[in-house]
Amino acid sequence: MDWIILVAVIYAGTLLYLDIFKWDWLSRHRKSRSIGLYEWIEGKWGSKGVRIIIGIAAVLIIVMGISNFLY
Repeated sequence: MDWIILVAVIYAGTLLYLDIFKWDWLSRHRKSRSIGLYEWIEGKWGSKGVRIIIGIAAVLIIVMGISNFLY
C-alpha cells in the first residue's frame, strides 16, 4: 500500500513541476476531448484558474502522502 502512495506523490510532484515550469507544453499536449470540470474551470477563471487548481491538488496530494510516511 505504501508504494501506491509513493507513486501518487511522485506523479503529483511531476504534475506540479509541469504546472509551474512547463505549462505551455502541458496545455499543448492535453487531449482534445472535452472534460467537463476542466472546461468549467477554464470558462470561469481562465487558464490561470486551471493552473491554480492543479497546483493546489498536487500540493495536497504531496503533503498527504508525505504525512502518511511520517506517521
